[in-house]
Amino acid sequence: MTMGKDKVKIAGLLLAILVVTLPWWAPNTYWLHVVTLIAIYWIINSGLNLVVGYTGVLSVGHVGFFATGAYAAAILCEKAGISPWLALPCAGIAAGFLAAFISLPSLRLQLFYFAMCTLAFSTVVNRLTYGISSLTGGGTGLPGPSFSGFFGTENGFYLLIVFLAGFFSWICWNISRHHPGRALIAIRDSQEAAEALAIPVLYLKVIVFTFSGVLAGVAGALYASHQTYITPEAFTFYLSLFFFVSILIGGRGNYLGPFLGTAILALLPEISGPLAKLSQFFYGLLLLLVILFVPRGISSAFDRRRRQAEGRMIPPKAEILCEQINPDKGSLVSALSPGAAKAVSPPVLKADNLFKKFGNLVAVDNASLEVPPGTIHGMIGPNGSGKTTILNLLLGYYPLDGGAIYLNGQNYTQRSTRERVIAGLSRTFQTPKVLGELTVIENVMLGFGRQEGQGFFKSALPFGSVQNSEKKMRREALQLLEAFGMAHMALQRADTLQHSEERFLEIARALAQRPKFILMDEPAGGLSIEEIEILGRILVEIRKSQIGILLVEHHSDFVFQVSDVVTTLDFGKVIAQGRPEVVQADEKVKNAYLGS
Repeated sequence: MTMGKDKVKIAGLLLAILVVTLPWWAPNTYWLHVVTLIAIYWIINSGLNLVVGYTGVLSVGHVGFFATGAYAAAILCEKAGISPWLALPCAGIAAGFLAAFISLPSLRLQLFYFAMCTLAFSTVVNRLTYGISSLTGGGTGLPGPSFSGFFGTENGFYLLIVFLAGFFSWICWNISRHHPGRALIAIRDSQEAAEALAIPVLYLKVIVFTFSGVLAGVAGALYASHQTYITPEAFTFYLSLFFFVSILIGGRGNYLGPFLGTAILALLPEISGPLAKLSQFFYGLLLLLVILFVPRGISSAFDRRRRQAEGRMIPPKAEILCEQINPDKGSLVSALSPGAAKAVSPPVLKADNLFKKFGNLVAVDNASLEVPPGTIHGMIGPNGSGKTTILNLLLGYYPLDGGAIYLNGQNYTQRSTRERVIAGLSRTFQTPKVLGELTVIENVMLGFGRQEGQGFFKSALPFGSVQNSEKKMRREALQLLEAFGMAHMALQRADTLQHSEERFLEIARALAQRPKFILMDEPAGGLSIEEIEILGRILVEIRKSQIGILLVEHHSDFVFQVSDVVTTLDFGKVIAQGRPEVVQADEKVKNAYLGS
C-alpha cells in the first residue's frame, strides 16, 4: 500500500514539474494555449465535481456561472477601470451569489427538475448577454481583462493559471478527503442515512453549489482574459455539456478521473484535426464507450481497493465468517464507555398515542411505548403492522398526525430529524444503508463526524485542528471495528462486504454517534443462526453500556430471548405489551402473529 502511494506521489510530482516547465520545452506556443485552456476548464470542473460527483446533484447549467464570471470581470475592467486582480475575486463572488440565490429554493426539487432549473438559468444568462448590450456589448462582445507586467506575458499568464488550478484542486481535494467529503457521498448515495447521521443535507448542498459557482466565476474571468475578447457564442449549452460529460466519463467520487475526462475532452478537438467539427459526435461516442465498458468511469481502472476486494464476493462458510466478525465483548464495552450515555431517570424515550395515516390507510393507531436507558424493547407483529413506520415517526422521517414524542423529558414532536439525532437517537435500517464507495473505516468515521468532524471551509485548508480531528476519528473508528472483530476490513470498500458484514458495520456506525438510543429495524434479517447469536451478544453488550434499544424484528424467538419488554402490533394497534414471557403467552399475540 505504501509503495503504491509513493509511486502515485512520484508520478504526480513528475507531472507537476512537466506542466510548470512546459513554456520552456513545448515545441510551440499552441500547446501552451491548449494546456492553459485545460487548466481553466479544470478550475470549474474541480468545483462541479463536488456538486455532481460527490453530492449527486445534477447541474447542467454551470456555463451560466462561467459566463457570469467572464462578463463580470470584463465589465469591471472595461467599464469601471478596475484592476484585473480585483476583478478576479469579484467575478467569483458574483457567480457565487447567483449560485446561492438559485440553489436555496431549487435544491429542494428532485434531481431532474433541479437540472432543468440550472439549464434554464444558463439560457437566461446567455439571452441577457445579448439583451443588455450597453453593458455586455451584445453580439459584438467585450474585450477581456488584461494583466500587466510578467503575468501579462504568455508564460506568466500560463503560470498564473496553472498555480490557481493547482490551488483550487488542492482545496477541493482537501474537502473531499475529510469529513465534509464523506458527508457529501452520504447525501448522494443515501439521503435517508445522511439524515440519520445528523448531516445537514440542504445546508451542505447549498454550500457546495455556491462554492462551485465561485470557482466557475473565477474560471470565467480567467477564460475572458485568455481569449482577450468574449462574445455570447462562447458560452453555449454545448460548453456546459462538456463540463458535465467530462465528470461522467472520469467517474464520480474522486478527482483523478474527472481531471482525465476534462483533459481528454479538451484535447479531442485538437487532435482530431480536420474532424474537429465532429467533436460533439466524438464526445457522445466516448461517453457511450465509457458507459458500455467502464460504467464507473475511467478512474475505476485505478481503484485498487475495489480490485483487491472483488475476490471476496464469494460467500465464505458460516463458521469462517463468524470467526471474522466475532466481537471481543470486553473490547466492545471499552469502546462504547467513553461516549455512552449515563443512566438517567426513565423514561427517556417515550412515544405517546402515535397516530399516522397514509391517505385512508391507518398505519399507526394510537400506539404508545417507553424505552428506558439500558434496556432492549422488542417490537413484533405481522408485515404491515406499523413497526417500521413507528421507527420513522420517532426519527422524524414522517410527520405525526396525532400523539407526541418525548426525548430526555422534552417534547420532540415538532423537531427535525437532525435535532433528534443530536439529542441521542441513532438508527439502523431494514436494508443496510452502508456507503459502498467509502471504506469500512470511513463509514464508521461518519458516525463520529457530528461531534468530531470539522466544517466545510475548515477542511478546505486542513490546518492542525482538522488533521487532529481526522486522526482522532480514525483511531476511535478502528477501536470500534476491533471491538466488532472487523478491523482487518478497515481499508476495504464497503460495497464488497457480505450482507452480514454490512449489518454489523451499520451497527458500528450507529454506535459511533454515541447515542442514548438506537432504533434497529430487523438487524437479524438475512443472518445465519450463528450470526444471530453474535448479534445477540452485541446487543447485550450495548445494553450494558446504558444505551436503550428499540428492536423491530421478525425473528420472534430472538426478540423474546434478548428483550426486557416486548410490544406486539397488529394493524397499527398495540395488542400486547410487557415482559417477554407474558407477551409470548398472550392469546391475542398467538392469534395475530405467533400461531398456536
